[in-house]
Amino acid sequence: MSITLILAVSQNGIIGKDGLLPWKLPNDMKHFQALTMGKVVVMGRKTYESIPAPYRPLKGRENWILTTNPDYQAPDDVTVFTDPEPILAASMLQGRDLMVIGGAEIYELFLTFADRIEMTLVKADFEGDASFDAWQRPNWDIGWELKNRREFVPDDKHPVPYSFITYVRKR
Repeated sequence: MSITLILAVSQNGIIGKDGLLPWKLPNDMKHFQALTMGKVVVMGRKTYESIPAPYRPLKGRENWILTTNPDYQAPDDVTVFTDPEPILAASMLQGRDLMVIGGAEIYELFLTFADRIEMTLVKADFEGDASFDAWQRPNWDIGWELKNRREFVPDDKHPVPYSFITYVRKR
């Protein structure tokens, strides 16, 4: 069992604005799909509800929602949890890898347990109302090792430069 945080973040730590990504990077969406297909995706209620209705729940993946609302109603093919501990227990019991896809509070909850971070770093500053900046914290490099970094330049469909970055927890 492994736990991977998957996020797209601007260089100033923004991950969302009004429930959406503040940028459009088609390659990032393809990358996200490739990383998560066939896996368990763990997300908060707000992240789940921010997914456009035609794509919700995410197809080809088992969708698990973490919410503080014990009465939250989700479709039958979505599993709802009110505490992270049962998510971790279910994952261990079933030998399932977890792909944590947001939002900020969910990333913070699972950061301690994560083995890997798959990050798209958008190399521009954006305004937003959700942020996650764990990799910018003091002593970040003590616990994590950079494993891979692929750089991309702007083009017709990608207005800003970005990188796909993989971190793994040091053991």
